[in-house]
Amino acid sequence: MSQENVETLRRYHELLNETGEPPFDLFHHEGELHMFEGSPIRGPYRGHQGLQQWRDDTFDVIEDWRVELDDVVTGDDPHLLVAIQRFVGRTRHTGLEVDFPLAVVVRFRDGLISRFEGYRERAEALEAAGLSE
Repeated sequence: MSQENVETLRRYHELLNETGEPPFDLFHHEGELHMFEGSPIRGPYRGHQGLQQWRDDTFDVIEDWRVELDDVVTGDDPHLLVAIQRFVGRTRHTGLEVDFPLAVVVRFRDGLISRFEGYRERAEALEAAGLSE
């Protein structure tokens, strides 16, 4: 396990929640973001411009939002982990509360996040990452 990568992921979430903007200095310039199957937000998103577009696409419909990092699952590969997280907020047009669970396989390259792969279920993400609990 790479504790540095776990801390990078935690810092990414902290900064995203504090500023409302993706922390590009923690995301590889060739990085990719892939949404979960069936997501209304298409993707994939590539590079820093893609990461900004993901932010805009996702959070234009949610206000007072944050991404809660509930758990991190690691294994033998120091460049791979699974983030168990939730999108929390309120929909802009209806005012309905949102608390959307999501599991994300996170890959690292050169000490930076290089890929997010979203899954609806924890078990799916763990299987995709070759991890078990």
